[in-house]
Amino acid sequence: MTCSGTHPDSLQIAQTAVPSGSTGDEASSSKRANCKSAVILAHPFPLADVADAFRDKYRAYIGYTIETAGQRELTTHMSKNAIDMKKSIECLGFRRLDEDMAECLLADADKLSLTVLTSGDENPAISGPSFLTAKLKAEPLSEILACDWQLHQHLRQLEEKLSQANISFLTDSGRVYNIEYFLPSSKPRQRQLINVQSSNSAKAIRDCLLSGTPLQQASLQAYIEQPLLVDKRKFDIRTFLMLVCPKRGGAGGRTNDSGYFAFHHPGFLHLRLEPFNPQYPEPSQDGPKYQTSQQLMEACTWYPDELNAYLNRKKGFRMPPDWVKVRLYPQARAVLGYLAGLLRWNLHDRVSATSSFRIISAHMLLDESLRLHLLKLDDDAPNWSRPTSVVDSVLSSIWQEAVCLACEIAIRFRSGRTISDDHLVTRRNFRMVYSSEDLCLARQSVTLMYD
Repeated sequence: MTCSGTHPDSLQIAQTAVPSGSTGDEASSSKRANCKSAVILAHPFPLADVADAFRDKYRAYIGYTIETAGQRELTTHMSKNAIDMKKSIECLGFRRLDEDMAECLLADADKLSLTVLTSGDENPAISGPSFLTAKLKAEPLSEILACDWQLHQHLRQLEEKLSQANISFLTDSGRVYNIEYFLPSSKPRQRQLINVQSSNSAKAIRDCLLSGTPLQQASLQAYIEQPLLVDKRKFDIRTFLMLVCPKRGGAGGRTNDSGYFAFHHPGFLHLRLEPFNPQYPEPSQDGPKYQTSQQLMEACTWYPDELNAYLNRKKGFRMPPDWVKVRLYPQARAVLGYLAGLLRWNLHDRVSATSSFRIISAHMLLDESLRLHLLKLDDDAPNWSRPTSVVDSVLSSIWQEAVCLACEIAIRFRSGRTISDDHLVTRRNFRMVYSSEDLCLARQSVTLMYD
């Protein structure tokens, strides 16, 4: 996860009818939200209390934690994410067992055991509905959402069609686009953002796409020219999506049942270092380089409740009290619930016989009209860094709650129990946004956005 700034392009997802207000007022430094009075994000995660409740309710279902070579490697490198996961597993009461001994383990159909995978390979000896896997290295979202070479091919076809209408591609630096600039690679520096400038460019692109270019091979992005500003600075919202795919064995030759549940975590906010300049919305690559101090980095990461308190204090925004809590984060949940359903075919882990869960980071942005935009999705979970105390606190809570929540969901799904926010004793900050058992859940969240 990168904290260097907001991605300049986004896909508009949803909007509210709440009018925007002025953002010209200069704000004083925001005070840290008190964790005891937090209304959006409660932190730190009460692991000891949650673990006690979990053991009291599911003691008969607690099995082993299988320590794989990949898990030992993560712990050896002292990854904070891995340490938080291991701490949660131990607190829940799972007994540690080395992977080499797993083949000697007689799987108990009534108990749940855990593994942590750093690759897509599974050990057949520790596979099946009685096992839960934390997949830290799943199929990259970039491979799910688009194929570079196919996108390259269709960009070239689209370029030819637009050139016939005297419209040119421009790079984000303003140069005329050359197809040779686009070099498909795993390195981000070899990817180009393409802008089309024309009074009717949206119509031209739409006409070209409808004329025969496969829609699934193109990504149409819009630049946010008027973002909502906090303390005259641009900011983005880093929320998290957890996907849980529990399994249970079939009966009478029936194939294994597989569930699909998605949860939203409010995460944190990241603010730009410098005031926003509409003439130069993105920092110049040739501009002066500054050595960012730790104190400055701390001031640029906020808890969600800090944004709520800031907007409540500023009279110029003309929005209802607690708008961030009442409107913004329900919107974010609706967006991620919609995406979880839209991408279910790609993200639902049906192939594996083992229950699994994964976490994805979602970057979002507000514009002056209070419309929420999705910027990008990031699933490089093992490499998520913790540069500030806010990020460290949030990520620690996320991993601890995710492990507890995934274990409870796997147990409840296998035993045929109801899975909802009200029935999960380990749930604190995560909120369910999509359920294979209740397909109306995501739809209801979307409809609430327009009440």
